[in-house]
Amino acid sequence: MEFLKEIPVEIILKYVESLCRNNPKYMYEIIGMYVAEKELGIKVEKCDESIADLCSEHVLIDIEHVPNIDDNTIIYEIISNDRLLRRIAKYMFFSNVMKKVVYFIFVKSVSEYKIFTLYRLLRLIDERYPHIYRQVIDYVQEYSNKLISTNSSDLELIVVELYRKGYSKYAIARRLGISIYRVMKILVKHGLEKISENVCPRCFRKLVDLGDVLYCPNCGFRKSKSLSS
Repeated sequence: MEFLKEIPVEIILKYVESLCRNNPKYMYEIIGMYVAEKELGIKVEKCDESIADLCSEHVLIDIEHVPNIDDNTIIYEIISNDRLLRRIAKYMFFSNVMKKVVYFIFVKSVSEYKIFTLYRLLRLIDERYPHIYRQVIDYVQEYSNKLISTNSSDLELIVVELYRKGYSKYAIARRLGISIYRVMKILVKHGLEKISENVCPRCFRKLVDLGDVLYCPNCGFRKSKSLSS
């Protein structure tokens, strides 16, 4: 970042080292970034915590620490961890809706790691533990239902990213199973859409001119014309 250029590299490294010492998760994320760029040739950045550990325009990457990197250990670690199973379900939803490739990087050390695509991982789970695979599918539907029934940050992130990729408000609403009104509300909140003075800021219907005030016949919102001028 531009404003960090004047800070000596050794100070930045010391800060990063202290972060990793106090929270080893950061250390594995750094290893994951190194592996992604080395093995996959993908330039990634730190994601929002609610999406993944690392991401780019086309990729989501989750990094997990494992005691051993053989397939049996990795699959057992997954099926024994309900939190991870639910995250896998979330990534299934993300990959379908946002058309992103999802990778899991399982790390033991800088030199010992294994990379799986989401679908290879799911195939292994299905082959060995079909009942767990069915549970993950149920979690996908559960996550989808929860996403569209609440004002979650995940929903906002998806809407914003799809809009920036060029999807119309109608296409986003249809893909996510939500109303165009909700899409518009999120876009306005994030400054990606603006509404004119004669449109209701609550429901986006056209306001009626009643002389001194503008009135929304849909939700009852009123605005003094002096405030809008």
